[in-house]
This record gives sequence, C-alpha cells and structure tokens, in this order.
Amino acid sequence: MKKWILIIVITIAIIFGLYKIVFDYAIPESAKAFIPNRWKLIALGKSSTAMSMYLGKPIDTVILEKGVQHDWIFKRNEHAYELKAKFNISSSLYSYEIYFHYNGIIKRVYLLKTGIK
Repeated sequence: MKKWILIIVITIAIIFGLYKIVFDYAIPESAKAFIPNRWKLIALGKSSTAMSMYLGKPIDTVILEKGVQHDWIFKRNEHAYELKAKFNISSSLYSYEIYFHYNGIIKRVYLLKTGIK
C-alpha cells in the first residue's frame, strides 16, 4: 500500500514540475523569440503619429488621466501578441507593454517586455 502511495506522489510531483517548466518558462521564453520585429525596435519618446505610421492604425484607443493609450494586436495561429503604448499629453511615448496571449489547453497572458521612461 505504501509503495502505491509513493508512486502516486512521485507521479504527481513529476506532472506538476513539467507543468511549471512548460507554462512558466518554456512558453514565455519561446514567445519572446517570436515578438514581431517592429515591436522589438520601439523607442521611447516617439510621437503618436510616428508610431501609427510605423506600426499601422491602432486597434483600440483609450483616454487615460495622463494622456492616451493605443493598442495593437498581432495574431499568430490561435495565439496573439498585444502591444499597449501609452502617450503623454504632448503625444510622446512614455511607456509600453508587450503581452502574449496563450490560448492552448490552458489560457494565460504573459507580460513579455516593458519600457518606461
């Protein structure tokens, strides 16, 4: 009886360890490698119009207390990359965040990259 309990506990520990390695390390690291190339070269301080010319028309625009936030989405298969760029009142980029939306067996959102001025 004790032998079966030990085998079950070890099996559960191995499954949990594999889950943590895949979902907390392998997926985010591989997603970082496939960030759209134009998003890798974002420079803080760019104007809103320059960003729109460089990345295309934003999907969504949100008015914030300090300025405006533009969102861009790039879909690859069933997964998606999301860029949230925040501009101050003078239309200068002061912050951005790149997210990866994993829509596999388990749905998760990973923060891949940030830039703050």
